[in-house]
Amino acid sequence: MKKFTVIAGIIVCGVLALGFVCKSSYEDRGISSLRTVEDVEALNCNVNQIFTKEDVEQFLPDVEEMLEGLSEDADIYIVKPLNHLRQYNFTLTQDVEVVEVLQGDALEKETVRIVSNGGIYDQKYGVYEYDNSAPIYFGLTNLLFPENEYLVFLEPLKTNAYYEVKHYNPADALFFAFNLTCDESTPISGGVNEIAYNDFGRSEFLCDSEETLEHLQSFKKEVIEKAVSQKQW
Repeated sequence: MKKFTVIAGIIVCGVLALGFVCKSSYEDRGISSLRTVEDVEALNCNVNQIFTKEDVEQFLPDVEEMLEGLSEDADIYIVKPLNHLRQYNFTLTQDVEVVEVLQGDALEKETVRIVSNGGIYDQKYGVYEYDNSAPIYFGLTNLLFPENEYLVFLEPLKTNAYYEVKHYNPADALFFAFNLTCDESTPISGGVNEIAYNDFGRSEFLCDSEETLEHLQSFKKEVIEKAVSQKQW
């Protein structure tokens, strides 16, 4: 019996030691407690990518084809962010209030939740080396900021029957939200691993030059004009 007790004690000590090792390797840098845009800004994140001229040439879709592809499947709303967000592993959620329904089943003034890939990650998931230990913001477009209205293209989750608040995925992985309130963006050139997320401020697009920004804003303007003119597809 005594021998068993000693062995059990050794096992417990080993498990506790392993737990402390694992805890130190998964240090929480404030990501799990994110609730607002201001919380993200307080982390002084790095960035993992920014729009370049090459990205614009490769990723900017044709507006007509994009809207045609979304016309039957996407829910299209004008929304106002409520400054309530959460980060779950590799998924970011943001709550918004529906201001106007262009297409879809949500109601005006209803709160819905946008569930997207990206957000704020630990550096161990990054591809660049930084001179600090701050988390990384993953995304070429920024968060949805309160006090602004956005045109959004969304896809309702099939599990919405089980949620009190409707959940939506972006209908397009890269371009699903367009700021209707302002066109603020600050181009910053330089190595990605040398640029801080907060350098971009409240920029809608994270990009490297005025030329790149002009292409993005021209695309945005065309999407908004065509989408709003085709209200209630």
